Amino acid sequence: MNKPLPDIIKKAFRPKFEILEQIGEGGMATVYKAIQINLNRYVALKIIHPGFAHDQEFLARFHREAQLCSAINHPNIITIYDEGEIADIHYLAMEFLEGMTLDQLIFRYKQLEPDITFSYLLPIARALDIVHRKGLIHRDIKSSNIFITNEGHPVLMDFGIAHSNSFLTVSQTGAVIGTPAYMSPEQAAGVELDSRSDIYSFGVVLFECLSGRVPLSASNPFSTIHRIIYEQPPLLKSMIPETPEWLSDLVALLLQKEADKRPQTINQVIELISNPQHHFGNHDTKRSSMTLYSAVGMFIGLLALLVYYINFTDKMPVKEQNQSNPSSQQIKQKIDSAAINPMKDSDSANKNNIIYNNDSAEIPYFYQQSLTNN
Repeated sequence: MNKPLPDIIKKAFRPKFEILEQIGEGGMATVYKAIQINLNRYVALKIIHPGFAHDQEFLARFHREAQLCSAINHPNIITIYDEGEIADIHYLAMEFLEGMTLDQLIFRYKQLEPDITFSYLLPIARALDIVHRKGLIHRDIKSSNIFITNEGHPVLMDFGIAHSNSFLTVSQTGAVIGTPAYMSPEQAAGVELDSRSDIYSFGVVLFECLSGRVPLSASNPFSTIHRIIYEQPPLLKSMIPETPEWLSDLVALLLQKEADKRPQTINQVIELISNPQHHFGNHDTKRSSMTLYSAVGMFIGLLALLVYYINFTDKMPVKEQNQSNPSSQQIKQKIDSAAINPMKDSDSANKNNIIYNNDSAEIPYFYQQSLTNN
């Protein structure tokens, strides 16, 4: 339930923003739909909870990362318009998006088809590559931080600036920042992170899209962290048997517990997704090809038998031929008219009326047709 906005906040922000309604709330911030008055545009205004106003370390990170992220210009990364402090109230103004988060989409459809999944996640991977090249680590890649607009455009949000339930003290060395079910093992252990932690979290999101659930979870955050550190995630194919072998192998590779065993950059992940046959072998494609070849072979064999039958019957002596019986020429015409093209594609678009990301022209045609048929 949305809480009424305190008058002191509304008055403090009135010269710059007209706050309209609350649209979200996390453990460290509340998000409002607002109008940026000087430019007359809608914004998502994130306001830090008063309880963190005296946490200088947190506030320093909040403003530093806001400034760094505002310098990133990418169509799949949320745009930051403004950040600062008004009357001891710390805020961040971002572009206002209409649609739903990826986790809401998964909840609605239970699980997503691979082609739809990659139409969303490939652009996010490319956006994350830009983030990493800027020297940033997102630290909270999860399905609720990926927004899908009404046009099917995916946008990466929330760069470690204000996490929901993000501080979980697990050792004397400090606090773990992130969402437990999406944490890498090193993140769950509270050690120093690099960009490979985001790669693990990306693998969790990929697993979730395809199966409808995260690989490792528990009834409370600390049990989830324990499982992530000490247990192996299940194989995707063991849960979804129709998953292509290479795709199950890809997810398993991203979810390796040791960072050195994962792809070392998100760009390598993009390459693995874009060219699976080169990196994982083509056993799935071979199976599809054999099925196609078998269909073609059966068709040719059947046609040969029919032609033989026609030629054989033409040479047989005719005693009294009923005019109602078809001639060999009529039979041939029927064969021609009944011939079926075994290579005709099936229509796999618009599954469940989910909007595809139309901006992903780089996605291989392989995903549009053959991937979901395995």
